[in-house]
Amino acid sequence: MKKNKVTTEQLLKAVKQGFTETREYTDKKTEDLARMVQNGFEEVKGEMHRRFDKIEDWQRLAGGRLDAIEMELIDIKKKLAGIVDHHEFELLKERVKDLEIRLASIKRK
Repeated sequence: MKKNKVTTEQLLKAVKQGFTETREYTDKKTEDLARMVQNGFEEVKGEMHRRFDKIEDWQRLAGGRLDAIEMELIDIKKKLAGIVDHHEFELLKERVKDLEIRLASIKRK
């Protein structure tokens, strides 16, 4: 049986080559992973832009509706100007009730 003798130089060369191949493979995998992560971020960024656009559209639509409601309220308040408001009406009811009580007490006497 013949034994193959491996010199230290050959062993060193094989180990270096193994490390080089491993490093190249690892670098390629790291770059692939970084590219995949970046693509994922780009997809999420695009989705977020689409969602924010929808929210902004809704805000414009709702804002327009709220402006219309506010204008209607202003118109209603203008129409009711000069008409007794709720607070004043309640005060008048209290005064009438007080007068009724006073009148009733005068009639008893």
